[in-house]
Amino acid sequence: MKTINENIANNQYKNIYLLMGTEKYLKKQCKDKLKKALVQEGFEMNYNYYEGDGINPSDVIANIATMPFFADYRLVVIENSGFFKKGCEMLEEYIKNPVSTTIIVFVEEEVDKRSKLYKALLDNAYIASLDMPSTNDLKRWVLAGVSAAGLKIRDSACEYFLENSATSMENISKELEKLICYTLDKGEINIDDVKAVCIQKLEDRIFDMMTFMAKKEQKRALELYADLLLLKEAPIRILFMMARQYNQMLLCKDLLKEGKGNKEIALLLSVRDFVVPRLAGIVKNYTREEIKKCVELCVDTENAIKTGNVNDQIGVEMAIVELSK
Repeated sequence: MKTINENIANNQYKNIYLLMGTEKYLKKQCKDKLKKALVQEGFEMNYNYYEGDGINPSDVIANIATMPFFADYRLVVIENSGFFKKGCEMLEEYIKNPVSTTIIVFVEEEVDKRSKLYKALLDNAYIASLDMPSTNDLKRWVLAGVSAAGLKIRDSACEYFLENSATSMENISKELEKLICYTLDKGEINIDDVKAVCIQKLEDRIFDMMTFMAKKEQKRALELYADLLLLKEAPIRILFMMARQYNQMLLCKDLLKEGKGNKEIALLLSVRDFVVPRLAGIVKNYTREEIKKCVELCVDTENAIKTGNVNDQIGVEMAIVELSK
């Protein structure tokens, strides 16, 4: 993003950009910035957009070769074409000698770095890998948004907000906008504001329920289970998520014993780094053998439900009662 901002500010562009990765919000931001800078209002004839795996390379090349009309550049955006997996000889050949008055922006989620097209871009393009930023970067982004609205947010509230919205930057952006609108007259955002406004993910609701189970607060655990049922969550899915989180707790217990740090544990468990302290906080309530028995109880309950020996809703409720005794 920084490089693209500098290119726009200096009016000096690469002929080819490749925006790749899983974070759609960042790719859209970069794509929109380039379009706004390069395509003047009323001169949309200098802009061509292609999307999907049915793109005709001949049409693309024809537009690339067309001179811009009363402008310095023509912009051609090619999105999710699959060319970086299946190949495209015409574009591979074009990249060797690009037209100076046309700027191409490739926007791709999946890129095979072994492909000829990708290798051809290495010396002739700006390549940006745009995936979900780190937790610290997301924190800075949220703080900047809150500050721009004239508000403050407590660190604990910021962390809780990200825990419950960090599925994508687009989702964070939408949830943050709602949160700011809700707290405009308060001056500061706290955890209660986040809970009142933001949608809590299923896994976080279940984690909250399991935290009460670990503390043997059976009534609260059953209340959260009832809330999940009211939200039309399937009991068998709740059970699956419980078993998944117990397995994560088991691995976390072992890794903590080995002296692994939070970042390394997060990488090994394939979770966001802010999840590890939460797991560490709950596993201290159990021995390793106790967590294994929790996993086994979830498996036995699933088998009983699938064989028809117990109703799914009652079966999961019985498991929660047993696990929180």
